[in-house]
Amino acid sequence: MKALVSNQQLDEKKIYYLGFLPYILLIVFSIVFYKERTIVFDNAYYIFDMVQSGNFCIERNRFISIIPQIFSYLFIKLNAPIKWVAISFSIGYCLYSITIYTIIGQYFKNYKNAICLLLYDFLLVSYTFYWNVSELNLAIPLLLLLITWIQSRPLSGLSWIEYLIILTMSVTIAYAHPLIIFPLAFLLIYFYLNQSLPIKKVGFVLFSILIFYIFNRIFPLDNYESGKISALKNIVHLFPHYIDISSNRLLIYDWMTHYQAAIIAWIAIMIFSIRQKKYEQLLVLNIFILGYLLMTNISFSDIQHSIFFSILYLPLALFLSIALVYILPNSKKTLILFLFIFLFGFYRINYFKKLFSDRIQWYTEVIKENHYSNIAIASKLEPPHLLYLNWCVPFETWLLSTMDYGQTSSIIFLEQLNEQPQLSPDLSNQFLGVWANYPLNSLPKKYFKYKDNKISYVVIR
Repeated sequence: MKALVSNQQLDEKKIYYLGFLPYILLIVFSIVFYKERTIVFDNAYYIFDMVQSGNFCIERNRFISIIPQIFSYLFIKLNAPIKWVAISFSIGYCLYSITIYTIIGQYFKNYKNAICLLLYDFLLVSYTFYWNVSELNLAIPLLLLLITWIQSRPLSGLSWIEYLIILTMSVTIAYAHPLIIFPLAFLLIYFYLNQSLPIKKVGFVLFSILIFYIFNRIFPLDNYESGKISALKNIVHLFPHYIDISSNRLLIYDWMTHYQAAIIAWIAIMIFSIRQKKYEQLLVLNIFILGYLLMTNISFSDIQHSIFFSILYLPLALFLSIALVYILPNSKKTLILFLFIFLFGFYRINYFKKLFSDRIQWYTEVIKENHYSNIAIASKLEPPHLLYLNWCVPFETWLLSTMDYGQTSSIIFLEQLNEQPQLSPDLSNQFLGVWANYPLNSLPKKYFKYKDNKISYVVIR
């Protein structure tokens, strides 16, 4: 500590290198908790789709998801056991952040922005450590890398190869997630105000991304995107009853019980911004935080569980992390705050593990009770406050059973078993999904180990 702190001043480069320690611990956590990070929601579906198709899983044309899937894709091509495919999938998302962190710090020597990314990964980490496939969470680090690149180079000095790479990054970011527009706007305004991004470069970045973003909004390749954007209509429909909605009560509860580090960081930023008379930056920060919270909570007022808001709140971690690094002085107190953020982040990772391990335990009990059979259950029997997204259940149970028992079993909840109690649908020789079924001959035997090479289902009404 004495070597690090000299006359209350910290060396950003040393903080940057120390930042690899939390990231290494993240990799360790991603290995130890690989089941909780793969037998969950979309994560399990992504792995299922990759092994079933033999290709990358790209949903809603958000092709940014290819990058963290590279390791698991290679393991599949090598016919590795499903356990190692799952572990590599879990590790891949950590390596994605570490790679960008390394490029920003090692190649561009922008230690401030690298530390911003490090704080972003820990400040609000919660359910998002486990349910981690959101393309928004992938786009934010890539956006920070792109802006760092533009900050470090004169536009006139960029080679045609650099322009091509920047163009590719811009398209990838623009198509990644509709909400990326808010981190983009914040970074450009904030960096312009602190004079680290001239207006010409602001215009260049804005044009590079916005032209593709607008094109994707006008001509969406997927109806899913249009549906999410239409949620903004709630801002008009619920006016003026913004305060007394369940999502706001959930917001207050979550921030007071789980995100205290973010509140402390916000208070520290306000204090030092006022001391340094950086009123414009503080105003921009508060407008974006409060405006973004207002927009998300009202637009998605029907969301009833914190797990879904944890993804929507990711841009807030970026807003606060940027302000922390660029406003707070290089002092011992700042280092202590950073250490608190990291330690509290690891505490939350361990705390939120229970939800995901409880789900795995429930699956295990049901599969064993039914002698490792495939099971079709009437959806009215679904356990409340445990599964949340029942369309993912077949993929989660496929992955769990194949990894742990060497024999494939799956569970599916079917609405049709509620509506027609005497119905006996043909459930043979196909893997059942809520939205699609997969014939037995389309499933690679390496990863779908059915007894006697047949699929049949036990029906529970």
